[in-house]
Amino acid sequence: MEQARPVVEPLAEKAPEVLSALESPPDPATMVKVDAAVKIGAGTLLALGKAPRLASAALAASLIPTTFAAHAFWNEEDESTKAEQRIQFFKNLGLLGGLMIASADTAGKPSLAWRGKRAARLAAAEAERKIAEVSGTAERASGTVSGKTSELAGKASGVTSELAGKATGTASALAGVAAGSVSALAARASAAGSELTKAAEKKAAKLQHRATKRADKLRKTAAKRAAKLSKQAEARAAALTDLASAKSAALADRAEAFGKGASGIRDDVAGKAASFGGTVSDAAKDASGRVKALAR
Repeated sequence: MEQARPVVEPLAEKAPEVLSALESPPDPATMVKVDAAVKIGAGTLLALGKAPRLASAALAASLIPTTFAAHAFWNEEDESTKAEQRIQFFKNLGLLGGLMIASADTAGKPSLAWRGKRAARLAAAEAERKIAEVSGTAERASGTVSGKTSELAGKASGVTSELAGKATGTASALAGVAAGSVSALAARASAAGSELTKAAEKKAAKLQHRATKRADKLRKTAAKRAAKLSKQAEARAAALTDLASAKSAALADRAEAFGKGASGIRDDVAGKAASFGGTVSDAAKDASGRVKALAR
């Protein structure tokens, strides 16, 4: 009973609406008795082969809380007890897997999925049959429409032939009228062409005369402009010649002054060299006398 309490009490707290429908909340002892009754009844039905899928589902549902209540190995502190409870826990998990497989086994009978697919195939076949019926009706209607269309086409052909005859006569009459109009227009166009040709010749002669006068005027203007530019060039050349002559004279004066300065510097240097040579000669003589004096 104490082993079932940790599982029953949390479930009672999480499902108050379901438990409120009962006269009194179930205690752990009652739940254990119910679990035992389910296991015995479902196990007996499964052993006898009566409602095996329902019996397997009931056993699987009752095995889950039993496993968590009786084999909670994670709450054990003793290692040997924890190992034993772990073995029992995984053993129950294996049993749970087998019961789930048994609850899904149809024993060769059609499953719900197969029945659903079969119903879908039958519905598709019925839909195809309906579509074929509708297609046949449409084909018959199409044949009727084709007959009516052919009849209307024959009538339209007759009307078209009649209209074509009338149009041919009208076209002939219009062609005659058009031919007369074209001849008149051609005569008028010929006369107008002669007048336009004469006007064009007069206009061309007038334009040629104006172009000749314009060319003479431009030629005279160009000659005057060339003469003016020639005079300006000559004056500019004379000014540049005078400037070059003045620059040349100034440079010659500067060169002459520089030559005179260089001559004075040369004479000064020559004088200083002569004076230095006399000093050196005197020093040499004095040194020679000293040498002779020392030699004695």
